[in-house]
Amino acid sequence: MLGKVNDLIDNAPWRKSTLKGHHEYVMQEVYPQLYQPIQTFLKESGYDAKFGKWTYRYWNHKGYRYWIVDTFDAIPSGNAAINRALENAPRIESI
Repeated sequence: MLGKVNDLIDNAPWRKSTLKGHHEYVMQEVYPQLYQPIQTFLKESGYDAKFGKWTYRYWNHKGYRYWIVDTFDAIPSGNAAINRALENAPRIESI
């Protein structure tokens, strides 16, 4: 499964974020085949960390830190943002 995920990650149409912090994202609706594999690795091999007042689940892989942001009311939207930043990029602790 990791080989398939690597191919999906390598072929994803990553876009640079215009928000605070240096990261890239791809929307679930644009590249839906990446969502479930990333979600699985986040669940099985990820770790929790705070970002501002929210706690996100992160997964480090091949020099990047991955996380998913969806709605803030726990109801899946079907169009979550799959994010990544360089693993050693500074983390912004508040927004």
